[in-house]
Amino acid sequence: SIVIMHFSFMLPNTFTFIDLRFLILIYVFYNAGIIPTLVSGLGIILYLFGFSDLSDSTIISIVITIMYILTYYIISKFKIKNSVKISLYYIVSILIFSISLSLQIHFTSTFIKLVFVYFFVSLITYIIIFYLIIHIESYNNLFRKYKEESKKDFLTGLYNTRQYDLLLNSISKNVFQNNDELAYIIIDIDFFKRVNDTYGHDIGDKVLIQLAEVLKINCKSTEILSRIGGEEFCILSLGSNLDCTIKLAEALRDSVEKYRFFISNDEFIFLTISIGLSVYPTITNDINKLKSLADAALYVSKHNGRNRVSY
Repeated sequence: SIVIMHFSFMLPNTFTFIDLRFLILIYVFYNAGIIPTLVSGLGIILYLFGFSDLSDSTIISIVITIMYILTYYIISKFKIKNSVKISLYYIVSILIFSISLSLQIHFTSTFIKLVFVYFFVSLITYIIIFYLIIHIESYNNLFRKYKEESKKDFLTGLYNTRQYDLLLNSISKNVFQNNDELAYIIIDIDFFKRVNDTYGHDIGDKVLIQLAEVLKINCKSTEILSRIGGEEFCILSLGSNLDCTIKLAEALRDSVEKYRFFISNDEFIFLTISIGLSVYPTITNDINKLKSLADAALYVSKHNGRNRVSY
């Protein structure tokens, strides 16, 4: 805005500078919000005080800048599409400029020409900035989407193995430093291979999706769910002691055992899960052994007949 104002010019016999500072303010406001826009506006005002005399033209420029920001903030509160908001930002900016100009120039052919030229030049610039805003927003949304998807299992929407490893390492460090409790639960579907062999992998995928939903329903929002293998799932529960962890594991096992896994609109099957768990520091004082001990407990559940919880 300051660079644009540096190349502005004052209309003869008026106190009005011609520039396109409002387009930059629109860009900043839309992409960064009110606080950065206020900072930008303050920079403009300081520039006007520092490099211009405190004349009527300077005061008018300051008032116009404040009105720009104020109207952008009011419009931002409207529940309308972003593209409509950007258009309104532009329209009210032109209106503010036209009103300030009309207070100094009578409605003559000169006034109409000035407004028309200003409107035409600013419109071309606005279209370019609008195009940039929309495309930058699109790229940012796409980046956020891919970033989020990179953390999730494509089938169930739970955290994938890579994100699970990162979270386990991070949480383990915090738990160790704060002397907190951490429960590790590993879940495996019993005889899942039979489902794939009997009904096909598409049905197997549907079963995995349904199981993920059952697990999510029975877990708290603070508990971290991950799919770490074909039919293996993991739950990290921060601050959970042994008794609470066993209750959670048994609740999960019971819910899955009673759940109807639909393989078609009118056909369903029943499944069971085996669970192994470990809790730091109740079961192990070495937090690095949490995962291996839970894996060993899962093997015990499998070896002892499945559909059970071991620790």
